[in-house]
Parts: sequence; structure tokens; C-alpha cells
Amino acid sequence: MKYLIIRNDGIGDLIVSTPAIETIRINDKKSKIYLISSYRNHEYAQILLNDGLIDYLYILSGNKVKSYLSLIKELSDLHFDYVLILKASTSSLLFAKFLKTKSIFSIVSINQYQNKIKRYSPPSILNKFLLNGHEYIDCRNNYENSTNVHMSSHYINLIINLYEDIEVDHNRDYYSSPYLKLEGEKYHDNLNNHYKINANKVIMFHFDEKWDDYNDQPKRLIRFINKLQIKTNATIFISNGIAKNKFESYLFKSYEFQKKEESKNIFQSDKNKKIFFFDKLKIDQLFYLAKLSDLIITPHGALTHIASIYKVNIIDLISLKKKFFFNKWKSVNNNNVQFDISDLENVLRKTVEYLKIKF
Repeated sequence: MKYLIIRNDGIGDLIVSTPAIETIRINDKKSKIYLISSYRNHEYAQILLNDGLIDYLYILSGNKVKSYLSLIKELSDLHFDYVLILKASTSSLLFAKFLKTKSIFSIVSINQYQNKIKRYSPPSILNKFLLNGHEYIDCRNNYENSTNVHMSSHYINLIINLYEDIEVDHNRDYYSSPYLKLEGEKYHDNLNNHYKINANKVIMFHFDEKWDDYNDQPKRLIRFINKLQIKTNATIFISNGIAKNKFESYLFKSYEFQKKEESKNIFQSDKNKKIFFFDKLKIDQLFYLAKLSDLIITPHGALTHIASIYKVNIIDLISLKKKFFFNKWKSVNNNNVQFDISDLENVLRKTVEYLKIKF
């Protein structure tokens, strides 16, 4: 059987989808799995390809319409048995139909108009005529009615539609890559031997553009990191995202970061030798630093799910206005606490309390 999976969003979304992909592998030993990824998650998708979890990879980049039209020409002769759309999308559904696929299964989200009439995405008229199966996700009232079902279970439920008799495990851990394990060991040698970074207790603090939405005072962020290091006496690894954010230059100035000898992206603070900054990490480096850490503090995103792979303790910083939504995406292991990202003083207090319990 040939399966085409469309997962053209973030790294975390793809990580959370891996139990569903493994479910296909377990139930169809001869399956050929094709994946359409995005520019944002293609590095992790490439790792899944290297490991053999998927067989073929296509990247949707730039203009979505042009990319889909190009892929229609490239893929239409493959005659997929199943197309699986893991994010509700009208464009993805129409694309799948143009491929002349035998069966299309999709996530369908339920929202509502102001008059409380249900609104489906993709629209219900398309679902009725184009879909062979679906999995509903109720997004109304900020996911309040579906918060007890984890997102990974929704994707597995979609796969269940494909088979009459299926072996399934809703508690399956996220996929752990042998390739990343090997690359991580190489990076470990570099950190310990070449850059002389060796720490007994590591707190990884990740900040990206999400901080811009909730914290407009860089001094508060610096004060938070300083207090965290003093109260825990931990080595602090600070990492950033791909997009520029307004805190980065202030952070470098405040800590007087100096590049480690011969390193391209590792900096050490002249003010506090236990604080390091890792700039624009490659994906294998990001995964390894997460695995090395005793605790990760991050706005909800890819690192939330990377921490879950390695069962690392994580403080997942979220907007409490969307707590039901974030509950659906929280770590699948019992190593996750969620605090309000907009209240750094409260996060610091709760973090110290959390560390006393965990360590």
C-alpha cells in the first residue's frame, strides 16, 4: 500500500504525528510512506527519512499553490491508496483529490460562527463528497470540549479508520531517532573535550519570537535568568529560534557573551561562566542539548515535544487564555508542568519550587 501523509507545519506537529506513522508501519509491513513536509519541519522529516520511518520526502515551500501544482505533476502517476491530511486544510484536501487518490482521510476541525452555528474546516460540503474518513477535533470554546483527547490520539484515531483489524497503542511514546542518538554522541564529545563544557546540573532556557508576544521588557527576562542561576547553581544553556526576536541583542550586551574558541555558535558569558548561549542550533544539536538537560524552560513549541521524547523535565510556558488548547499538546510523559508565560516572577517562584521536588 502507498500512503501519502501531509504534515506541512512545524517540527513539534511532526513529532506528535510519529506514533500514528509508526502505527501504519506496525499494521502494514509492506507499506510505502510518502511525506509532504514544510520548510519549517523538513530537517526533522529528513531524519525520519534517514531512519527509514518514511520512504519518500517532498517539501512544500514558497508559494503553497505553486508548490501543490508542481507536486500534482510529480505525484499523480503514483496512484496512492491513502492520503492522510493531519492538519485540517481545504487546500490540502483539493490537492489530494487532484492526485486521483483511492481514499482520502483527514482531520476535520469544528469551530463556530458568532451565531453559534457549527463551522467545519474543510467545509462540510467538501468533506461529504471528497473524504472517505475523518477524525473530528472540536475547537469550540478554545478546545474546552475536547481537551481530554491528546493530539497524538487524534492522529492515531484517523489511522484506525484504515483497517478492519488494527494493533494500536494510544500511549506510544514519540519516535526516538537512532540517527540523532549517533549525532548527539559526536556533539557530546565536542562539548566536553573541545569546548570544555561539562556540567552536572543543566537548565536549558529556550527563547524565541513567542517571547515578543508576552514580554515587552528585556530587563525582566535577564532578571529571571539571573535569579534562576543563583537559586539553582545550575549551568544555563540559552538557545534561540530561527526567527529574530527583540531580546537577542540585549541579551548579548547584558551577559557580554564571547564566542568559545573555534566554535561557530557557542558563546560564554564573561559575567557568569555558567551561562552559555547557543545560536541557531542545527536540529541534531538542539535534540542533544535537550537530552543533556535536567530541566527545559521554553515557550510551548518544538522543544516541548523534543523533551517528551527524552523524558526530560519541562516547564512549558503557555498563555492561560488558551489552556485547553495547550493541554491537548502537552508532553505525553508525566514530566510536564505548564505555567503562564506572561508572569515571569510567578514562573521563577514555581520553577524553584519544582526544582526542590525534582532534584
